[in-house]
Amino acid sequence: MVRVIPMFVLASLASARSISQVHLGLTNAVLDCPNGISVAFSSDDADPVTVSLFAGDGTNPSDDVALQTAQSASHIYQSPHKTYTSPPLHVAYLCNLAPNTAYAYSIDDGDAGFRASFTTPAAVGSRNDMTILGVVGDTDMTPTTYEALALAYKNQSTQAIIVVGDWAYANGNHKKWDQWFDAQQPVFSNVPVLGINGNHEVVIPSIGHSIEKYNGYLNRVVTPITADARANLRTYYSFDIGLVHAVFLDDYAGLQNYDFGSDLLGLRTIGSAKWVTERQRQLEWFEADLKAVDRATTPYVVVYKHNGYYNTYTDHQCQCSKAIFEIDDPAACWKGKYHSGLAFSEPHCGQQAKFEDLYVRYGVQVVFSGHCHGYERTDAIVKNKINKEKGVVYVTTGAGGRGHGGSRIANPPAWSRKTISDTFGASRVIATKDKMQIVWLSNDDPNTAQDSFEILPRQTE
Repeated sequence: MVRVIPMFVLASLASARSISQVHLGLTNAVLDCPNGISVAFSSDDADPVTVSLFAGDGTNPSDDVALQTAQSASHIYQSPHKTYTSPPLHVAYLCNLAPNTAYAYSIDDGDAGFRASFTTPAAVGSRNDMTILGVVGDTDMTPTTYEALALAYKNQSTQAIIVVGDWAYANGNHKKWDQWFDAQQPVFSNVPVLGINGNHEVVIPSIGHSIEKYNGYLNRVVTPITADARANLRTYYSFDIGLVHAVFLDDYAGLQNYDFGSDLLGLRTIGSAKWVTERQRQLEWFEADLKAVDRATTPYVVVYKHNGYYNTYTDHQCQCSKAIFEIDDPAACWKGKYHSGLAFSEPHCGQQAKFEDLYVRYGVQVVFSGHCHGYERTDAIVKNKINKEKGVVYVTTGAGGRGHGGSRIANPPAWSRKTISDTFGASRVIATKDKMQIVWLSNDDPNTAQDSFEILPRQTE
């Protein structure tokens, strides 16, 4: 095959270097890399690093199909009493790859270089191939859940892993990001990852450290957003994967300018003009994105976010009205006026006041979230009521490893169909032209579905 050489000079590699934290991502035209895979990693020096791509398993030298250079950047993080400088973090982009195809790649030259492989997802809109995604949140440092997701289920391998927030629980201790990506390297170097931030990537500090305010997440996770969005800490985006139009929403939009030191509980931030404007910006972007969906190409529309609107765990509940899950005054709720809970730490109740209407209007079928450390599936819901025709199924899949779900609220509503809170595991999405099946698998028995349901293609009004 033809070797593709970039127009810049490749650096000479005089000696072997240490390669670690290898993780793959999915890219699209937003990053000027359609149908692509990003290869991100760290090393012990900042020189550019050669990344080679091979067809198949890469055992035949003639299979070499592309050569790229990974440029690097280091990041300095200041806390009240600590300064941390990250190792050089490199990213290379492998673009215009064939769908549903096996590739191998190598990082660096020589015997000490890193080698791994991956298979690209099905082509967008392909009705002949399955789309298979793993979904999980709140994993902490454990690699066990990702290892289970990497296993084939009914002879079908996961094409991409989606993280619904709370990645490393670094909480401003950025060295934990290094440790976390080292722990996940055996899986993430072979299966690409997409996701969205949770509260621990934005507003939660550990003792002696500052809040991350998105920076650890954005500097480590290759995210298909524009340079302007990155500069303004707007992390929401959408991505077509096979038959699924995936939308990633940021529950913490509006807190970009939050100052932990002077506004501990966000009382001056919540309800401010800047806060409302940023939330409105995401809302308008979301509606425009949903309007543009071609259901003939991607018949399934799925939202991924960190905080769930509907679950029956006692953790992370908030209310805009006296009755739980009801919103009597949407305008006040949208502006962060709660009956219980804080809009700063649990912003999803306020978001629900306007976002749920768009879910229903444009036919979102499933919403995945984490935040609560358990599994739960609802019936199809519209405004706290079961609605089989137009409702949205809400799946809490935060049982990734950061403790168990804990207690449930009194008198759970009838829409709560299944909860699992005593074991760790993750969800898997298996989409075909006829149906989308969603299963939940425990780490202890990754071959047996502990819960399963199906979604049929649905047209919008």
